[in-house]
Amino acid sequence: KLIANKYLSSNDIIEKDKINKITGAYMQFKNEPKLKELKQKLPENISYEEIRCVVAGIKEKVKNAV
Repeated sequence: KLIANKYLSSNDIIEKDKINKITGAYMQFKNEPKLKELKQKLPENISYEEIRCVVAGIKEKVKNAV
């Protein structure tokens, strides 16, 4: 929620390498993927919480671009 409400950026709390991997996996989907679908495409060392944070950041960027 802190990221979705613009108090933090995912860059503030997650390693850049992980953000890039999560973003890359997210972009492979035509429609918004479920967390489980993303998790299956990512290495085991990336947690659901990290995925949630990065996805919140992606959604915020998309929302601001419209």
